[in-house]
Amino acid sequence: MTVTVADTRPGIPRHALKKIFDDFYRVEDALTRTTGGTGIGLSLVKKFMQAMGGSVTAANNTGPGCTITLRLPKF
Repeated sequence: MTVTVADTRPGIPRHALKKIFDDFYRVEDALTRTTGGTGIGLSLVKKFMQAMGGSVTAANNTGPGCTITLRLPKF
């Protein structure tokens, strides 16, 4: 099963796309400086997905925003 979640925010800088799944990583920009968060959310998602035999990826949309794709194994 595949689940996708997309937004229409500014997106993620290309250099940060793989780093967003690292523990405590936050993209440094004006938005993240004014919002809360620890940078652990997507790291936990990746760990949970891997523990279940699945995967998670992130990609910028052709327009604004980013899409997170979760691929769950068949049970």
